[in-house]
Amino acid sequence: MIQWCLERLSQQQLTSLVQQTQAVQVSGELPTYLAPLASVNQRRFGVWVERIRGGSLGAGDWADHFALMSVVKPFLLLYLLETRGAAVVFDQVGREPSAYPFNSLEQLLVDQGWPRNPMINSGALVMAALLGGETSQFQTWLNQRANIHLALDQDLLKAVQQGDNHHNQALAQYLAKVKGFDPEQMLQVYFWVCCLSGNAADLARLGMLLVQPPPATVANAQIVVDLMISCGLYQASATWGGRLGLPLKSGVSGALLALVPGQGVVGIYSPPLDPAGNSILALRLLERLASL
Repeated sequence: MIQWCLERLSQQQLTSLVQQTQAVQVSGELPTYLAPLASVNQRRFGVWVERIRGGSLGAGDWADHFALMSVVKPFLLLYLLETRGAAVVFDQVGREPSAYPFNSLEQLLVDQGWPRNPMINSGALVMAALLGGETSQFQTWLNQRANIHLALDQDLLKAVQQGDNHHNQALAQYLAKVKGFDPEQMLQVYFWVCCLSGNAADLARLGMLLVQPPPATVANAQIVVDLMISCGLYQASATWGGRLGLPLKSGVSGALLALVPGQGVVGIYSPPLDPAGNSILALRLLERLASL
């Protein structure tokens, strides 16, 4: 079992590991269905380590901004658990892993309209329906709780709204049929929260809401952490959970969040993705960090 120790990581070590990882040639993909994500510089690579003890470290392009995309899902879940309660949330969505891709309609059909978990798109759409008109409140809640400055990427939101969203459209239509939600509102809220933008430091500080939650939030934070372990990297969750032993969450922007319980959080941004939609170099960097 990997024994993580963020406290002994030095700035020199982090900078060196980022440079070594960035030098690796990868053949990852960018999300071609969204022009703002498809046109980014694939060499961008930023890392921020936020620690409970020992201060913070940043390396590479950590200050570059990117959309959270699916990395927002754990925090949307946390917000709903805090404001609606676990009984309401899990009356609408499950807690089981999915072996299908994150945007799979087939999985939803197999399960007769019951989303497997809040980390795949069907579950996140249901959470968006529960959030409803509270998008601005959600943004403010995140910024105030984590002391960060997430902003809405208006250009990306417009591209998402106008882009090819047939997978999400199909999921929303089926969920509307089964659960009675408004499919258009569900989609628009989901698009909005996914287009919240920040940098690697913002991402890591968000993660501290789960690693070092206030006493009143501990139970709900643990629910989110458990789901990240089993579902955070979609169908690759079990593989990477076994390799790294950490709760993880990825997004198709190239964002990756890694929680190191009791120690801190690593926020990474690197755009090239593997077939499951996870940042290739972000995962390689975590492997290198684990070997220290």
